[in-house]
Amino acid sequence: MKLILLLIMLAGLAFPREVPFTQEDRDRIIRLEEGQKHLQKQIDDLKKQIDDLKRDTQRQFDELRTFLYWGFGILFGGMEILIGFVLLKEEGLV
Repeated sequence: MKLILLLIMLAGLAFPREVPFTQEDRDRIIRLEEGQKHLQKQIDDLKKQIDDLKRDTQRQFDELRTFLYWGFGILFGGMEILIGFVLLKEEGLV
């Protein structure tokens, strides 16, 4: 008797039951999917903005590097001219 009762209980668990799926559930899923699409679009827009900021920052660093190269070039060039002038002055060539 116990065995039959146990088999009936196991059989009841083994067979799947139908889960009620209402129109409200369907509408909720559709809203969630739309919200997910909207969030994905916002994420893509933010990625684009971050890429633009990276590009602008890199451009600014390149411009600063170029400015520093020119500045140090002019500084060291002027120092070389001054040293050359002093050496020529000591030699009495100027």
